[in-house]
Amino acid sequence: MTGEPVAAALAPPAIEARALTLSIGTHVLLHSASFDVRRGELVLLCGPSGAGKTVLLKLLAGVLRAGTGALTADGELRFEATDLLAQPPPPGRVGVLFQNHALFDELSPEENVLFALRHRAPPRAGAAAAGTSSASTPPTDRERAHALLSELGVAGIGKLRHLSGGQLQRVALARTLALDPDLLLYDEPTTGLDPANAKNVAAMIQSAHAARPRTTVIVTHDLAAFRGIAREVLWLAPEERALLRLPLDRAVERAETRHRTEKPAADEALPFWIIRFLAKSGEALEAFATALLRLLPTWPRARYGVRYLLHYLRIAASPGAFLYVGAAGLLLGFVATYFAFEKMPKRGFIEPLFVDDVLSALGFMMFRVLAPLLVTLLIAARTGAAFAADIGGKVYARQFDALRSFGVDPSRYLLTALSWSLLLAMPLLVWTMWWTAEISSLGVFLWSHPERNAFYWERAFTRGLVNEDFPLHWGWDWVVAKTEVCALGIAAAAWFIGSREKLAADDVSRSVTRTVIGASLWVLFVHFLFAFVEFKSNNTT
Repeated sequence: MTGEPVAAALAPPAIEARALTLSIGTHVLLHSASFDVRRGELVLLCGPSGAGKTVLLKLLAGVLRAGTGALTADGELRFEATDLLAQPPPPGRVGVLFQNHALFDELSPEENVLFALRHRAPPRAGAAAAGTSSASTPPTDRERAHALLSELGVAGIGKLRHLSGGQLQRVALARTLALDPDLLLYDEPTTGLDPANAKNVAAMIQSAHAARPRTTVIVTHDLAAFRGIAREVLWLAPEERALLRLPLDRAVERAETRHRTEKPAADEALPFWIIRFLAKSGEALEAFATALLRLLPTWPRARYGVRYLLHYLRIAASPGAFLYVGAAGLLLGFVATYFAFEKMPKRGFIEPLFVDDVLSALGFMMFRVLAPLLVTLLIAARTGAAFAADIGGKVYARQFDALRSFGVDPSRYLLTALSWSLLLAMPLLVWTMWWTAEISSLGVFLWSHPERNAFYWERAFTRGLVNEDFPLHWGWDWVVAKTEVCALGIAAAAWFIGSREKLAADDVSRSVTRTVIGASLWVLFVHFLFAFVEFKSNNTT
């Protein structure tokens, strides 16, 4: 280990690195670095931008794995008995306070803390014995959540949007402490704060550490805020590709000297485009196959699986969605019926002979082809965009990392909910389109043919669809099959494009555009393939 020596600590190491080499592509962050962090120690992790602080924090948290994207690793990085280069830490043993809080915005402050309590690992035998007695009833999860929020001064607030930045940080800390982790990681906790508030946050961290001594690593560039709180700094030095353990004052001198005299080389800063490949990406068929596998709910907690399902159902099957496709159905029925008769050649001679056949063809085409195609294209644009924005926003707000820090694969809640919400909503949306198209077609026909009546239109319009032995129209199974395959593809596109790394708000906007394009192409492809199979013979019923 390079750097100034420090007094030997009695506690054994909680984090150990031996000959650790980290690279992203050809960019080497660490080369054969070795360091320890002792149990119960509070230490700062610092260094210039692009040195690899965030990569190291994500490895410690278990939200990033070696071999993901362009990241490669060699040597050893261990937390307790866990080899972090081979597997994530045990669920609940590492807590992370993310830079932008990463709170679940659809949940209240108390529900955010309850989420952590309900997903934490079972307490260790020693901790359980020390924390309870046979004479007392252990507090409920809700009581624990209230106690943590009260301790940090943010109890009794109903909505996250009512909280200031400092209050949000306290809620995030309460959620992290609810895990009762062995290792606490803070990601730039004072970013964007003025010096006074930065000092307040540092004092809050010091108080939390004093009340619940845990191994604590704080990633920060704001060394001044932690003066008097932390004595040791792990300095990521890009010149030496090493991690140096320095006293705080030496780290401040090094940071100031670098800021005054050094201009970072072009290859020192970590290129943003490389980070994009650190998250999972996938080809279209892989995305669709994964969405298929996630149709079987494997929710860690059923209550949250249902909650996310209802959240996405409110998007996929909102009143606005039905008004959207209903208006399109009215337009479809009007355009198809009006122009079928208005533009008929030699209408005066032909229409009396073929009006029944024209209406029958209209009904067949609208039910079997036009309504399913138009609905799925509209949903690809509307709901695909809404899903991608929701998922992309969660990635940008680090909520995916928060879920992983609780030992939860985000797809187990979110992809399952996305897929099922659209699968459940799609048949209702198709029926709405068909029903409004029928109404519009009937109105146009009666307006242009006042000598006819609604009974005549109904008999002719549904002649090729009515099944006397079954309440649903002929071909309903084809309509359901192709629209449900489209629905699953739309959900998969929204997930795999929306869930990629988001480094800026523009990335969320681009993911929405790409989802609309990708989902629309998928819809056209599915209808193209189904057309060959569905109508392969003249007997289409």
